[in-house]
Amino acid sequence: MDGAVGLGFEGRLYWALPVNSSSNSEIWVLDLDRKGAWMKPWSIAADWMWLYNDNDGNTHHMVLSDNVMYDLSYQL
Repeated sequence: MDGAVGLGFEGRLYWALPVNSSSNSEIWVLDLDRKGAWMKPWSIAADWMWLYNDNDGNTHHMVLSDNVMYDLSYQL
């Protein structure tokens, strides 16, 4: 658990955890808006997670995986 990372975004808490691995291999979510429902939406090797605010005022949930950045946010 030494390398586990996490953040809070849009009523959810996200954790990148090392599941059956020595590095983070899954992202788990605790959805606070749904009375604490747990979900495992992604099997992503997330080295780091952060929030990014763009020039239009939108916040993006970003993940770094093997030196590649992914945007896990969605826009309506």
